[in-house]
Amino acid sequence: MARLAPAGQSGRWFGIMALTGNAVAFTGPMLVAILTHVYDSQRAGLMVAPCLILLGFAIMLFVHRDNPAGAETLSNSSAAPEPSRQ
Repeated sequence: MARLAPAGQSGRWFGIMALTGNAVAFTGPMLVAILTHVYDSQRAGLMVAPCLILLGFAIMLFVHRDNPAGAETLSNSSAAPEPSRQ
């Protein structure tokens, strides 16, 4: 989060992260209870967990960083070092 937040706005973004964490803390168990009751099956109710994980993964696929930390070192690490030019 610290790398993704714009300069000077880290407090705002950490607040949003805390808010979503609190929302998910009761939303997940509530969905498990609802699906368990509707389908009368704990197996159906517990399918909420992998579905939420996959949803989070799909959302994270669209998160872009302008300059990922260490991008230059990773791309050049397998290449042979350039000879010094004098």
